[in-house]
Amino acid sequence: MVELLRESKTQPKNQEALAGISRHKFTEIYLFFDLEYNDDKFSFETLETFINLYSDETDLGYAFINYPMVEATRHVKTPESFLSSQISVSSCRGKIYKRLSAEEGTKELSDARKITHSDWIQLACINHKKACLITNEEHETLTSQLSILLSQKRKVQTSEIIFILAGLPLFLVHHFGLSLINSLSTE
Repeated sequence: MVELLRESKTQPKNQEALAGISRHKFTEIYLFFDLEYNDDKFSFETLETFINLYSDETDLGYAFINYPMVEATRHVKTPESFLSSQISVSSCRGKIYKRLSAEEGTKELSDARKITHSDWIQLACINHKKACLITNEEHETLTSQLSILLSQKRKVQTSEIIFILAGLPLFLVHHFGLSLINSLSTE
């Protein structure tokens, strides 16, 4: 991954920023991507292969997907309403969803740099709970990115709907552990 970033044609400053840094300097790699369902080259099969390949942060990396995109982090009216929030695939296009998430979301969550510690904990809890709900998994276990993807795929194929779900808060649960996140949410 370090070599791919270093050789990026679209980010020429990467070569300078990563000069002298090897993969062995990193113990964990996390990757975050938007679903990009409306992209002409999108396929659930390719994304499933990708999720399977990037499923270990100490090897090639661990991938988290935003459904439909990173703005899902701010697309929270209330924690209760977020658990059932979904969007039509036709509304997942870049500018459309960005506008919707800004209009319908909470203003305090609109700038990730200004989200408070307690808000991040709440976001982690509600995104984890929602991931469990859409995958029919127990709330006491970590939900895999593959389970989430397969549930989203079924929802899209049956109703052209995507459950809104944010990857960054799910990373917090994955990285720090469910018990720590839950204990912090009760403080």
